[in-house]
Formats: sequence, structure tokens, C-alpha cells
Amino acid sequence: VMDYMASVTGMGDVETDEVSLDALVLDPTALQPDSYEEIRRLRAQSMAKVKSGSIGSLWTQGRLWGWAHKLAMIQGHYLNLYSNPEDVELHSTCQQLDVAGCEAAIVDATKYGRPFSFEVIIANPRSTWVFAGDSAPDAEAWVARLRAVHVEERRLEGFVGNLTDAQTEALAAMRTRVPDSRATDPDLLRFLRSNQFDVAAAITMFTENENWRKNFNVDGLTVNKVARELRTGKQRLLSSKDKHGRPILVMQPAKHNPAESSPLEVLKLMVYNLETAIKRMSSPTESIAFIVDMSGASPRRLDLRVPKLLFETIMHRYPERISLMVFVNAPWFFRFLWATLRTFLGRDLLQKVHILGSDLSTLQAFIPAESLLRDHGGIVEHDIEAFITAQAQAEGVTVVDDDDFVPQESVIDQSLLAALRQLPALEAREGAVRTGTMTKIGAVVKNWKRRFFVLSSSGLLYYYKDEGGDSPQGVVLLERATTADAPESSRKHTFSLVTPLRTYLFSCDTEEEMIAWRKAITEVCTSL
Repeated sequence: VMDYMASVTGMGDVETDEVSLDALVLDPTALQPDSYEEIRRLRAQSMAKVKSGSIGSLWTQGRLWGWAHKLAMIQGHYLNLYSNPEDVELHSTCQQLDVAGCEAAIVDATKYGRPFSFEVIIANPRSTWVFAGDSAPDAEAWVARLRAVHVEERRLEGFVGNLTDAQTEALAAMRTRVPDSRATDPDLLRFLRSNQFDVAAAITMFTENENWRKNFNVDGLTVNKVARELRTGKQRLLSSKDKHGRPILVMQPAKHNPAESSPLEVLKLMVYNLETAIKRMSSPTESIAFIVDMSGASPRRLDLRVPKLLFETIMHRYPERISLMVFVNAPWFFRFLWATLRTFLGRDLLQKVHILGSDLSTLQAFIPAESLLRDHGGIVEHDIEAFITAQAQAEGVTVVDDDDFVPQESVIDQSLLAALRQLPALEAREGAVRTGTMTKIGAVVKNWKRRFFVLSSSGLLYYYKDEGGDSPQGVVLLERATTADAPESSRKHTFSLVTPLRTYLFSCDTEEEMIAWRKAITEVCTSL
């Protein structure tokens, strides 16, 4: 049993409580050698392939018995690991890792006590594996080959030049529906991938995005409009790129002072940095790497309205633009904070998030040291004033603070702005479609809480602690939302409200109230 478990879990620190038996692959057509002579012959054939370079060898760090030497071979997007040389020729038992979308990087020898070691972080299942080469060039070659698999496999997922017939038809259909758009095929494909190639949903999202860009005046957002926010250092767009050629945006939430900057100002800064990063990209790069540095963060200084606004804007207005988001210097309270933050992220974005502690050497598994700031163990210096000056010269503007940039709030995501306003319940009730008390279940702590709700015709469902609340406890975004019968519950008169980001569960005091709330919400959703 111990030998078997070792063969399944023999490498790395798997970040899951489950052990997948799929990691052990057995070919039912495998041959069985009749003699030791046959085994020696098969081993000789395998070792000849090792010498020719068609098969390599690796040291793997076992969880139970330390380092072990194995033969290794990349086939498609899998890394096959063989314990015995004859297994290669027999197509017999091997350990198989799906390395599509992996991150690989050399690490310091002292970290694992072996020279020429490197880490491989795979996406499915999310886990970290530790290997070592026989020499520095050998380790570097393996890292390069694994990174090459990443690039090749990413191109197979609905990107230009690697589309299925159905995806090609979807792209053509969307192109005919937006013929006057300046969007390129890669732009349209980002919206299609974000909507699983549902053409109608992608067109709706794309049209909403075009309206948002126009009314936010994205094309008119220049460096002098965000100079004051840039100087705080809360967001820094580096001149360096990660190992896949992606721009790097560093964010430091602790440098945001809610008393001095509104969430909308932070949004303007992020939109400016994203647009600048996109302009710096060269084909085939389409995405950005985020580093979120939590150093200096204090629970009392964190303004959760800001990440809510930023994450929702990224998901709705910049689909498929974020390829990596690494949290570093996560403080002791981050595990509790993350329970809230993760509710702001969609499933796709969550899969791209990695949370690291204060050991910044692990960051180099994603981004090489020559591309990192000195604060993060790299060599890059970022001069904010030099960045502002260079951008001003390129954009033909004067380097002065200019806070006259005001997007049209009538079309900027009203739901997002509503969540940021300190809107008293009394004011929100003016002109409301419906008001009243319901009980809702929490997103993080799954208990029922009684709240006062205000439904507005603009597609917002505010909820307050009570009908005299000074500011909303939260707001539900009704765009593309629907009501539905609730799953079985211990409470009577319950119904679900399904939104693109989350499913809410509400309970009313009577059947009549539940019907009235569902009818009012449905009418508002239909009118949007």
C-alpha cells in the first residue's frame, strides 16, 4: 500500500486534500516480459533513447522517500514519468502530469537541498511539483520545454489559428453582427471564449462593453487625468514583462487611503494602466500578469468596495485579459479576507489566482527575477515620475494633475457605482419600485439575516441592516439576472435570484410577499 501511494503522490506538494488515481496510467495493451534477458534488452533500448535525447531523465522529490531518479518524456501536453527503464518500451505504468498551462522556473538549490532544482506549477489539478536536472543546462532545458508546452497548448483553446469548425463559424457569425466595429478577430475571440462560444451572449457582452468604453471616455483617459493616483504607488505598470511576454501590473492595496481617494478614482487608474499595457502588447500576447502585494495591509484600512469595483470591471469589461494574479506577502488575516474577496471573482479568474506568503522566491516560479521589482526579489527599479513624464510626452499632454475627467455616470455601470455610494436607505426609497424586509443567506457565513431591501428601476437591489441604514450592506446587480424556485430549504416562501456572479437565496414572511417580490424583480430585469 505504501509503495502504491508513493507512486501516486511521490512528487511535490499537492495543494488539495484529494489524491487522484488518474495520476496512475496503465496501458491495457502493455506487454509482459518473459525473462530477465528480455528486461535487460528493453532497458538497453530505453537507455539508448535517453542518450539520443528522445527521452530524458529527472530527479523527483518524493513526499515519503526523498529524491528519486526517473525517466521522463513529454507527449502532447503530458509529462510521463517512468520508474523503470523497461516501462518505457512496455508502455507500462507511468505517472502522468497534465502540464498544459503550467508555470516552470529554476529555484535556489538551498530551498530543496539539491542543485539544479526547479518547480513546476500545474493548473489541473492545481499543484506544485519539484524536480531537479543532472546539470544546470539540463534543468534549464527542461524548464524551456515545459514552458513551450504551455504556449502551444494555450493556442489550442480558441485562439487565432487554432479554431475548431464550430469556433470558426461562431467567429464569422459574430463578425457579421458587429461589422462596423474596430475589433480584431483576437478581440472578438476573447468575448467568445469568455462566453463558451455562445454567440448571442458574446455579442451582448461586446455591445455593452462598447457602450461602456464610449461613456467612460476610455480613449480620452490620459496620464494627466490619473497623475495624482499614480504618485501614490498603489498601482505600478512595469516596463519589464514576464517569461511569456506579458506586461506586469503591480498593485499594493495598503497605499490606498479611502479618505483621500474614491473607488472611482482607483478605477480610472486601473483602466488607464490596463489600456497602456494593452497598447504595449505585441502579437500573440493578449493578457496581463498581476502581482498584488499585501504588505502593510491592515484590516482597518482595507476598503472592500475597491476590489469589488476593480474585479467586476475586469471580468465584464476586460474578459480574458488577466492570465495570472499572484498575491504576495499575504498577512495573517488574509485567509479571512479571501473568503470575501473570492466572492467578487468569477470561476475563470479564480483559477488564475495564486496566494503566496512572505517567501518571495516562490514568485520566481511565475515571473523571473530580472522582471520583478527589487521589493519582490528582482532587479527592476520603477521611477513613477519618469513613467508619468514618458507617458505625457507620448500622449502629448502636460504633466499636471487634472481631475476634470468625469465619466458619464448615467452609463457607467450603475450597479458598481451604487455599491460605492454612501446611500442612506431613506434616499434610496425615493422612486423605488418596491421596498420591504426579507431574509437572505450570507455569501461567506451561511446563516440567515434579516435585511431591508430597496428595488430600484435602474437594476439595483440594495439591502440595508434596517430601514434607517446610513449606507447599503450590499447591492445585487440585476443585469442578466433571473428569479427561480429555490432548492429545498428549512424556510418557507423562499426563492433564488440568479446573477452572472452569484446566486442569492431570499426568504419572505408570506407566500404573497414572495410572489410580489419575484414579479417586481422580473419586471425590472426585463426592462434593462
